[in-house]
Amino acid sequence: MRPPGTARPTRRPGGQILTLFVLALIPILLVMAVVLDGGYAWTQRRGAQTAADFAALAGARIVMQNASGTSRTDGDVATAMQTVATANHSSIAGLGTAAGPWYTDSTGAPLSPNVNVGATTSTSSIPTAARGVAVSATSTWQPLVAGVVGASNWTARADATARFQMGAASPCAICVLNGVAATSNSVSMTANEGSIYINGAMGGSNSTTITANHGSILASGNLTVSNSSTFTSVGGSILVTGNLSGTNSSRFIASTGSVSVNGNLSVSNSSSVSAANVNVQGTVTVGASSSVTPSPTSTGPITISVTDPLAWLSQPTNPN
Repeated sequence: MRPPGTARPTRRPGGQILTLFVLALIPILLVMAVVLDGGYAWTQRRGAQTAADFAALAGARIVMQNASGTSRTDGDVATAMQTVATANHSSIAGLGTAAGPWYTDSTGAPLSPNVNVGATTSTSSIPTAARGVAVSATSTWQPLVAGVVGASNWTARADATARFQMGAASPCAICVLNGVAATSNSVSMTANEGSIYINGAMGGSNSTTITANHGSILASGNLTVSNSSTFTSVGGSILVTGNLSGTNSSRFIASTGSVSVNGNLSVSNSSSVSAANVNVQGTVTVGASSSVTPSPTSTGPITISVTDPLAWLSQPTNPN
């Protein structure tokens, strides 16, 4: 018996506190999973999208090189895409299988019949109708909080398509809007899917190589070339509003277009002009061991009009 006036001993509610803690821990873990795993998943998704975007661009670049005359293979496309994806900590989904990336036409639609990238031998040729690629990139990781409670790996997937158009060139791919363009000493300059435009005189010497793929070479002035230099237009023309002169084994080539000169044309010392047609308004002088093919005609002067490719730019307006 307790003596009169003695307080009854109390019990510690240890079991109740533990129960409340466990119950409170569940929503805490759920919040942590949403914040940490959800945030990391978003980061991984963005990383996969970046990998897909750059992989598609890398693959389309190889396809465009092949379409422009530089020999490339299906294996080159697959390697370029996988290299970029790996650099961005991702992988190409289904590469080399029917579920993997595929070639597209210039609108981004699959070829008919469908052709997958890497599904054949590495030396197989790229389809001639291909104008781009479509790709999916994936990134796999172990969730931080959800993984503690047994969740398996998560995977983020992103898609991208890159394509181009042949013959839909911009007014000029390389433009000198004011001044003179002079190249020398084995300089090589190539414009893909556009023309080379010089608003003035243009010259090349000492093994200079100037090429416009699917575009023209346009000079609003004289074009003077010497010492084994070559000016080539693939799918376009060479147009000169002044005089055209080539000496010492220089060449002007426009196999499917024309060489048109408003002034005089002169080639000497094993130089040549070769085109589908040659139009000269002035005099034609062909020196020793030189040639102009076919024989020049005079069908009227040419005009060159190229829109400034930067004309669409405007200064931002002040809303105030």
